[in-house]
Parts: sequence; C-alpha cells; structure tokens
Amino acid sequence: MKKKQVAVGIILLFVGTCVVPINAIATPSSQNFGDTTRLKIDSTPPYVILTKPQKGWWYLFSLERKSPLSDVILIIGKINVTVNATDTESGVNRVEFFVDDVLRWSDTTEPYFWIWSDKKPFSSCILTAVAYNNAGDKNSDTLKVLKIF
Repeated sequence: MKKKQVAVGIILLFVGTCVVPINAIATPSSQNFGDTTRLKIDSTPPYVILTKPQKGWWYLFSLERKSPLSDVILIIGKINVTVNATDTESGVNRVEFFVDDVLRWSDTTEPYFWIWSDKKPFSSCILTAVAYNNAGDKNSDTLKVLKIF
C-alpha cells in the first residue's frame, strides 16, 4: 500500500531582479494521478477591522455612548478592544495589538481581543490591529483615540 505525502515548504519566486518567498501548502487530492500534487499559493492578506472602539463613540468605563462629535473616539478607563479578522484561504495565525507602534498584546484564537487598561493621563494614541494569515501575509486597521486612565 502506497502512502501519500503532504509537502509544506517555501517556494522562491523570481520576479525581475529580486527573490520573493511565497509560502505554499501542497496536499494530496483524489483527482491527482501518480505522484503529482496541486499547489495552492495564498498571496491574499487577511481581512481585519477594529470593531471596538468605533469612530463616533465614547467609552466611559463600561458604558458606551454615541459621541456628539462625529469621528472622535474617547476612552475613559479600561476597554475591551475587539477585532474581526478572517482569511478564507489559509486562516488567521494571530492578531497583534499596538499602541503608538508599541506591541501590547498578541492573540492567536478567536474572538480576537485585548483589554486595554493603561492608567495614564489624557493622551492621543494610535491604536493598530495587525492580522497575519498562515501564509505570512498581513493587513492592519488603525484608529486615532483619546485615552484617559
């Protein structure tokens, strides 16, 4: 009885004068003949969006209120930052949370979230969520927020 093998590796794609690594996963298929295998290359970045906080909302400890100022995001106290991240080809590997380009948390399981509980004076911050898929592609979403302890 002959066993089928599954190959996982990195393919180097020569584009012009540079070499671009591409992650690929090869799996046996019932439609394959002999020892051939089909390769599927995932070069599409994952979908990612910060779902909380949202533009136009104020978060006062555990209360959420529509802001009288259209796009201003105000956070007073801790908040559960949530992200929707999906990738239909290779799946989401992880979501990283950044404040002002400093990594604060990494989450590898759904639902993707981080409890932001800094205790610092009033400041303007850039909140970024970066999602990575299992092929190494990434995508991000960014919000400017006003944060008070």
